[in-house]
Amino acid sequence: MKTSMEQIVCADKPEVFTISEISASIIYFCIEYGSLLKLGNPLKMLASKLNTVVERIEKDENINDRQRNTCLTPGCVNAASYLLQNMDTAISPCENFYEFACGGWERRAHIDDDKNSVSTFSETDERLTYQVRDLIERNTSKHDLDIFKHVKILYKQCKDEDAIEKIDDKILIAILKDLGGWPVVVGSKWKESEFDWINMTLKFRDLGYGYGQLVSIGVGTDFRNRDRFIITIGEAHLSLAREYLIRNLTDNVLSSYYKFMVESAVLLGADRKTASDELLTVLKFEQKLAELTTSREKSRIAAKFYNKMNIKRLSTLASKIPWHMLISKIFRQNFDGETEPILVGVPTFLTNVSKLIDNTPKQVLANYLIWRLVRSSIDMMGKKWRKLYLEYSKATTGLEVQPPRWRTCIRIVWSEFGHAISAQYVREYFSKASKMRVSKMVERIHQQFLQIIKNTDWMDEGTKRHAEEKALKMKFHVAFPDELMDDKKIAEFYKGVELNPKESYFKTILQLSLWGIEFTHSFLRKKNDRDAWWKYGHSALVNAFYHVFDNSIFLPAGILQNPFFGADCPMYINYGAIGSVIGHEITHGFDDVGRQFDKDGNNIIWWNNATDTRFREKTRCIIDQYSQYEVIDGEKINGINTQGENIADNGGLKEAYFAYKRYEQEFGKELHLPGLNFNSDQLFFLSFANVWCRKVRPKALKMSLELGAHSPGNFRVIGTLSNSNEFAKAFKCPKGSRMNPNKKCVVW
Repeated sequence: MKTSMEQIVCADKPEVFTISEISASIIYFCIEYGSLLKLGNPLKMLASKLNTVVERIEKDENINDRQRNTCLTPGCVNAASYLLQNMDTAISPCENFYEFACGGWERRAHIDDDKNSVSTFSETDERLTYQVRDLIERNTSKHDLDIFKHVKILYKQCKDEDAIEKIDDKILIAILKDLGGWPVVVGSKWKESEFDWINMTLKFRDLGYGYGQLVSIGVGTDFRNRDRFIITIGEAHLSLAREYLIRNLTDNVLSSYYKFMVESAVLLGADRKTASDELLTVLKFEQKLAELTTSREKSRIAAKFYNKMNIKRLSTLASKIPWHMLISKIFRQNFDGETEPILVGVPTFLTNVSKLIDNTPKQVLANYLIWRLVRSSIDMMGKKWRKLYLEYSKATTGLEVQPPRWRTCIRIVWSEFGHAISAQYVREYFSKASKMRVSKMVERIHQQFLQIIKNTDWMDEGTKRHAEEKALKMKFHVAFPDELMDDKKIAEFYKGVELNPKESYFKTILQLSLWGIEFTHSFLRKKNDRDAWWKYGHSALVNAFYHVFDNSIFLPAGILQNPFFGADCPMYINYGAIGSVIGHEITHGFDDVGRQFDKDGNNIIWWNNATDTRFREKTRCIIDQYSQYEVIDGEKINGINTQGENIADNGGLKEAYFAYKRYEQEFGKELHLPGLNFNSDQLFFLSFANVWCRKVRPKALKMSLELGAHSPGNFRVIGTLSNSNEFAKAFKCPKGSRMNPNKKCVVW
């Protein structure tokens, strides 16, 4: 071979390799550390060197077809290196494809002490975090929008730990004094006669705190007339998940929560014995409150939560709650008790919680409400409070240390100013060409889902027609709305936000929280614009979403980067990764929850009874399949709570695979990756599996099993691929093997 003398030299690893021995991982090492020959631009030099090699290969008749059809561009080399490093080829792909694809990644992955897990998503989010940090920490320009300046003000206030420490809990103590004091702290000085839970709830709202501790009241979509926003009244927002609250104190999470309550009161001056006694009573009250709420398993039928009525009717459910006054003061306007429509989630909850409140001593109610306010304030106070929260987190999730302060502040600023940061991010880092390419992928995968509906043999024609109509009306929002490039639109969105750089961090957070409450309330009675740009403006996120009320999908710019998407990657890599995510979100419109809504996002039954029965049978197969997977210490996946995500995973993979095969038919087979003896189908499935590489602390994993809607990453791979005939064929898995079981579950 003439090319056998072609050499690639990496300065930090001075071995010499012939072209037949090129290791993608070594090349990746050179690229990653910029050390290739220590001259110029390493990527350009590598591309030039590899192009020369390719030209020689093409002229050499002794080179076999696979060598001739190997892609040696930087994008292909990076993709090959990524897959190679992550694999464990000692594992049979037909026995455990997750370990085969991600075993190397798991051995290499390290969970930092300030994190509970690490994953493909978190690694991508880490890159995004540093990009956002760079944007926020740049010097302010006179041409910057005011809102971009406010982003920097909040970040600076958050990072100023000396100023925060100096104030510590002084602002909180002043707030508590105005509220009449925390009974467990002030003791006999607390005046029961001056306490009223309605007035305290309204004061919470006016301060900028959440006010749904007993009953949640807000603005939401009328999901049987989704064109309008409406007042919504729902169950209490608990401080700890219902699943833990209904347990007894021998449970580690609940006992840690109780200790957290007691220590918080002690920090504010309570006697420890008094705090232990009184807050145990508070805990028992919250447990009773939790028992009145709906379990996750029973929350999947939307129709149960649609109970429209007026204020007059509402008063008959819980007559001792002054609904008209409460609602009028929360929204700061008067309402007609006869005509104002209200959407009540669970009427029986309101009746029962009213009785619970009526039978609970005022001191217990006051202790509970103030505890919830204190809990919400901890992030805004000094080190002793953050240390207390860390002890709670360590006991419940395994978190070892607090994250660096800059990281905490980036997260907070990101949550408060997501649209502003996204506007800066897409202008600086995102390519419109990538947006166009992903949009084309979306179109192909969408068409494939339509074909799946057309080919189903278990749907009657009427239901199938409705499904096709819903799929056709589905809207796709890729990367970011154009309005993020418009300074006037950004300024208009944040109208009313004026931060004082001399103000305390504590008060700034409350100011922004109050702005958020007023922003949400402003939509009451307004038309629900399905395409409102601000719904899709938080684009600097590594995630994807299906909006059930709008029948729309959002693929933020933040996720449209390697390893999910690469503009210079072969399309089998892109379809396996971001393609399966796109398909996943499309399928959500037709999972056990999404299917309860029509093409316009209204909760309307459009299923024939016989077809509905067949859907439930198919879904039961998925529930039973995932429920058998044992994850940790004998605990298994909750197949009911995760069914929607599992259906979406299975459907998304199928749609992406066949969309890629259509692409391949149209444009021909793509070149192979260097160093990997796999065909395009196999690489598609490897790319899919790499999306879900994940490592989790045991405590955090147990918590996700109990509360999460997603299956653990390894079973998202194993469960989905073991249902795929195309996967079994690609890897020649024998019938009856673990990855090719005799029984397969298919919904879409």
